[in-house]
Amino acid sequence: MARLLVLLFLVAPSIAAQTWSQWGGGPRHTGSLPVYGQSLRESMADIVYDPFVGAARAEAGSLLVHYQTPLSDGNEVFMEVKSGSYTGFQTWETQTWNIRKFEWEHGQLVARWTAESDWDPVPSGSARFEPVFHGALANGFVYMPGLGGTVLEVNRTTGAIVRRLGLFAEHLDPTIYVTSPIAVSDDGILYYNTLKLPGVMPWVGNHEGAWLVKITPDGTAWRVSYDTLIPNAPAATAQCSWEFTADQLPWPPSPNAVAPTIVCGSTQNAKGFEWCVNAVAVDARGAVYINSEDGHLYALNQGGTLRERLFLQIALGAAYTPLSLGADGKIYTQNAGHLFVVGSNAPKRRATGK
Repeated sequence: MARLLVLLFLVAPSIAAQTWSQWGGGPRHTGSLPVYGQSLRESMADIVYDPFVGAARAEAGSLLVHYQTPLSDGNEVFMEVKSGSYTGFQTWETQTWNIRKFEWEHGQLVARWTAESDWDPVPSGSARFEPVFHGALANGFVYMPGLGGTVLEVNRTTGAIVRRLGLFAEHLDPTIYVTSPIAVSDDGILYYNTLKLPGVMPWVGNHEGAWLVKITPDGTAWRVSYDTLIPNAPAATAQCSWEFTADQLPWPPSPNAVAPTIVCGSTQNAKGFEWCVNAVAVDARGAVYINSEDGHLYALNQGGTLRERLFLQIALGAAYTPLSLGADGKIYTQNAGHLFVVGSNAPKRRATGK
């Protein structure tokens, strides 16, 4: 019995470590799993999660959207899925964001449920890319952003909304927005950013509050203002360095050029709207898996030499398509609003390079 207990003690951490539960993989955001990535031999699944890519590209040319990292835990896969309607870049809030659970069954990735969120992105006008909607797996639940700076706790088996977390008033305030991925610590505590904007002309003048929110597994929530977290930040009326204009490319326009300044405003998270998300994945060999806007999924050896590559669907200007590894080494990747699962079950589509 003593030997059996020791064996379980040694194996359990390895199983837990093979869950890609959030942006960056896990609590330490290393972007890696202790597994060997499969060969880039074929696309084993191709699932549309953003049906509005064609309309968005027709309007903007490039795909100016941030997407969630595909999350996985054993045979279960969780991905952002869009519904609703697309009426234009200036009115992106007409879309609806959801989390959909898939499960591997007889070699097929089968949809089990879809949980709809009432989350809204910040209004268009400051953010130049559609902001990120990003869930996380923790404490036996799925967590996804909700309306009014809250988080929705979802039953992993049924997809039912269990409860709303992070509400700091009697009623929801739709002018408070979740503006970051949900991060989870080793002990299951959730962290995310919120921002309150004026209800009229939200990007003119100062915001009305920016907070880091903390929620424990039992649902207890706290928040702290970024003014408190960054006590030596410039005053709201001070001048802060900004950016050169596009017609001054390449930057800097001259060796001694000084960037223009703007009024700093109150302290806020990530200039007020979101954290940019994109990331590689690294396997137990040190092989690096990365998406490219040329339409390929690349596997690179340590040192930067090409291991393999596989063309997914289309060459497209879409920078924010983070990928992940599954516990069995499958690669969950993205291209043009499609979730691709790449691996080596059968030699249908050959990878190139060595």
